[in-house]
Amino acid sequence: WKAGGSSSNNNGNQFLFAPLDDVVMGGASSSEFDNETGIWGGTVTAANSGGFVGIRSTPFSVAPLDMSQCTGLVISLRSRGDGQEEKRLKAVLRDSTDFNGVCWTSCFDYRSKGSEWNILSGLLN
Repeated sequence: WKAGGSSSNNNGNQFLFAPLDDVVMGGASSSEFDNETGIWGGTVTAANSGGFVGIRSTPFSVAPLDMSQCTGLVISLRSRGDGQEEKRLKAVLRDSTDFNGVCWTSCFDYRSKGSEWNILSGLLN
């Protein structure tokens, strides 16, 4: 996936992202993901026993990626925040098109450095 790509243009993205926030469980957090810019933003709140925002890819429009030779995957992103609270990022990968099939996860915690952009990387293996 790359910013500026879509499943219907020449940039070749095989999938798009859409928000999946705690409102699915009665929470009040919300987020938006712009597939043209790659910017994901929103508000996390503990109201109504919530407290998470997420994005999920749409199903691939072509055959899934062949990752049989991979030994891991590095996920990199830029983040900024208030620098006050520790955040937890969780990445989930699936190897089937089943909506809730078997998945592999990795989590890492970070604290932003104020409102400046931070580069975060996590290894999923």
